[in-house]
Amino acid sequence: FVGNFHAEEARNVSFSAAPWPAGTSLVDVLHADSALKLTVGADGRLGLLLQPLQAMVFVVDPARPIPPKVVAVVPPHSSVVRRSEVGDRVKISLVFSHGLVEASLRAALRLDGQPA
Repeated sequence: FVGNFHAEEARNVSFSAAPWPAGTSLVDVLHADSALKLTVGADGRLGLLLQPLQAMVFVVDPARPIPPKVVAVVPPHSSVVRRSEVGDRVKISLVFSHGLVEASLRAALRLDGQPA
């Protein structure tokens, strides 16, 4: 993590890139759509200009995607759904930490070990 906490002035920063060796390519994962890529210098350092209140998180390039996580479920976990109360169809809603391709999700989804 590197950040400029000054609200009005850009700041030049230079810092040790340890534990990454010289020549390692790094990418900012906070701004995936316009990610800045840097290479660790021969002296083992990184340098860049940070705009006011700008923050970056660097990882080795290419960054590995973070798998999605379920952040909400309706009905809630451990709920009991009785067929006598709902009939043959039950609506289950899942909210994930980030967007997914619906076709991939449907192909992977299992309820009690069976395809949903």
